[in-house]
Amino acid sequence: MLLHGRRGELVPPEHQAERRSGLPPSGTIVYASTNVHRVEPVRRGTRVAAVFWIQSLVREQSKREILYDLSVSMNGLRDRLDAAENAAIAAVYSNLMRQWAES
Repeated sequence: MLLHGRRGELVPPEHQAERRSGLPPSGTIVYASTNVHRVEPVRRGTRVAAVFWIQSLVREQSKREILYDLSVSMNGLRDRLDAAENAAIAAVYSNLMRQWAES
């Protein structure tokens, strides 16, 4: 969802807890369509938003969560591992994507 300004602020779910988005003009936020969100009232001016949907190649949410967690771990370890270790972890991620992706 694209937000212009802070009027009509989007309040998305964040791991079961709410936080205000407070995005800059033309900022973007992405979250699962199954998550409930709300929009604060516009007090003055106009709220402009562009809404779009994307579909993951991995159908099962539990598998997407595993891939996300692995990706976060990879990013956190990138500077602490050598090139061969980074490549090995990236290969695991790629193999899981190939195995779980819908064709």
